[in-house]
Amino acid sequence: MGAALRRVGAPLRGSNVIEFAMCLMPYLVMMSAAIDYAWYYHHRNALDYSAYVGCRAGAMVEPSQWNALTTRAQNAGTAAMAEEWIKCPDCTFAITSVRARPMRDLRCSITGTFQPMIGLVPTPDLIGRATVRMEIQQ
Repeated sequence: MGAALRRVGAPLRGSNVIEFAMCLMPYLVMMSAAIDYAWYYHHRNALDYSAYVGCRAGAMVEPSQWNALTTRAQNAGTAAMAEEWIKCPDCTFAITSVRARPMRDLRCSITGTFQPMIGLVPTPDLIGRATVRMEIQQ
């Protein structure tokens, strides 16, 4: 009788290791994709933030000083990208003034290439764009 009971509850050595190995790869793929998506959204938000900061800095300069305005906006946008830990050597910062006085529109846009951490984000063009438009009333 003891031998029959022992046979029913036979040890299953190694089954936990096999189940762990089967679950580990899909888990790592899902976690890598989640990290990559988080990095992608952080990159998009950093572009939005740097366009906003650059436009705000440019809005504080007198409109007659266009070269100083564009330089200050570009420097502020680049500094905002560095604050967000995004290195973007190929980012382009474009500033346009839409209307003249009494209301002045300042449109700042930044375009940069997204560099994925792992490479699991299915983005079609891997280019991020952000545009901010400010109406400055004096």
